[in-house]
Amino acid sequence: MRGKRINAALMLRLAASVVWAFLPILWLKVLGSVSVGYLTGPYIMLLFGYGVLIPGFQSAFIHGLRVRLHREQMQNISRIFHRTLPVACLVGVVLALAGAFGAMGLSELFTSSRRGTLVWLVMAPALLLMGPQGVLEGYLAGLDLAKAVLARVISAGVALFASILLSIPFGRYGEKVAALLHTEDLADVYAAVGVAAGLSLGSLAGLIYLIVLYLIHRRQLDERLRSGSGLVLDGRRDVIARGRYTLVSYGLPELLLAVDAVMYRLTAMRVHPTEQNTANIGLFMGGVIALCAVIGILCCIPYLSSWSSLCVAVRRGDLSGARGRMDRLVHFGGILLFPVVLWLMILAEPVCAVIAGQSAADAAAPLLVITAPVIILFATALLISYVIMEMGRFGILVIDLVLGGVMHLIVLLILCLVQGYGLHALIAAWAAGLFVMDLAGTLEICGMLSYRQEWIRGLAMPFLCAAGSAAIVAMLEKWLIYQIGEVLTIMVAVIVALVIYMVALVLCRALNRYELERVPFGRFLMPLAERLER
Repeated sequence: MRGKRINAALMLRLAASVVWAFLPILWLKVLGSVSVGYLTGPYIMLLFGYGVLIPGFQSAFIHGLRVRLHREQMQNISRIFHRTLPVACLVGVVLALAGAFGAMGLSELFTSSRRGTLVWLVMAPALLLMGPQGVLEGYLAGLDLAKAVLARVISAGVALFASILLSIPFGRYGEKVAALLHTEDLADVYAAVGVAAGLSLGSLAGLIYLIVLYLIHRRQLDERLRSGSGLVLDGRRDVIARGRYTLVSYGLPELLLAVDAVMYRLTAMRVHPTEQNTANIGLFMGGVIALCAVIGILCCIPYLSSWSSLCVAVRRGDLSGARGRMDRLVHFGGILLFPVVLWLMILAEPVCAVIAGQSAADAAAPLLVITAPVIILFATALLISYVIMEMGRFGILVIDLVLGGVMHLIVLLILCLVQGYGLHALIAAWAAGLFVMDLAGTLEICGMLSYRQEWIRGLAMPFLCAAGSAAIVAMLEKWLIYQIGEVLTIMVAVIVALVIYMVALVLCRALNRYELERVPFGRFLMPLAERLER
């Protein structure tokens, strides 16, 4: 039961992450690339808050509280809670004030314009709410109140709808202001302000939910705390230690995104200052990076139970069982990731046309083609991070992240400052950083488990089958794109390629009849697999 609860909580966190990553795609479709460009900096700031403040306080609390529950020192939990909540509020206030007072400078830093100042001002209050939300979520989740994790889903859901609904009236008001002042992009700026207001409402909704949940279950929690032994221990050391790991694990990616956006702006203003650089970064973040992040996270969701079972086997000392689970996890991961990435590369132009419009597809499609392979590195990094974290090797995880971050910055600085590359430098930096992190993490896991990968059947055969199905996708895309449009072309190509791919896996013995039971629609190919095994 506890394992299922862990999987459910992890599923909800990943679902919230998918929504947050999907938001820029939706904004790009509804508002356009200029609005997304003005939102890039504030949105990264919001992601940093969600990546550091909420998980930081939440993870630290769960760790500290579970230790004390195990030792039956429950009265100390209330002391930690009442000490940490004011600190979290103070951190939120400081960050919100920093975002508000530095709004003008931050707007110039990310967009070379002060017009985005109002977007930063409206987004700043969201940071004020994240510290208390992290403490409350950690307090409730640490006492096994599983409903607390729903706060992230509620925040993401409210932000999804509120950002779009508020962007419409704000955008219309911006059109009137632009007509009076004869300035073209003010409508895009005001639409971005509406989105920022919706995101702040999402943060408020998550905090209100946790407060209501705390008030409803307060008596139950107090009764549980009174049953403690009365020992008083200072839990700040546990909180600080766990928070230090969480700061690097969750905060580094958002900081790298911010550095990427600033470096692109500096390079773009030096190399081609007359181009629409705000629109370019909005198109890249909303149509390329966000799409790849969504696909990468979605590709990890089917393997949640496999991740958990692998970690359980490691904690039990069952290295033989862990190696078997690792082998199946890598094998099925390759079966899913290889075709998804190759099909996305082939269908990049119609996909970008659906997301950003035909006029922007010519610019976004080549970027998506070279960014799509990074999905494999990203999904692998998520797997490795989860496994190492569940094994309690937080120091190793931090080292891997720092190594990847350093490589990311080295490649970014060389390509931007020396070579003068823009968006291509950002892609190369993420690929290099994730590769170094994946390599280091893979070597560590293989060393701990004495694991050796089965390359031929495990990865080579799925890749060859995926490449063959990608050739079919390429032919269908070329024949159908002008006949039935982008959406139907994508659907028909993916369905036909999926059938061919599954049959090829069975014919090449990359999937046997026992493994087909774990694959969606695999039962339809069971007769073919049984005949081949006779």
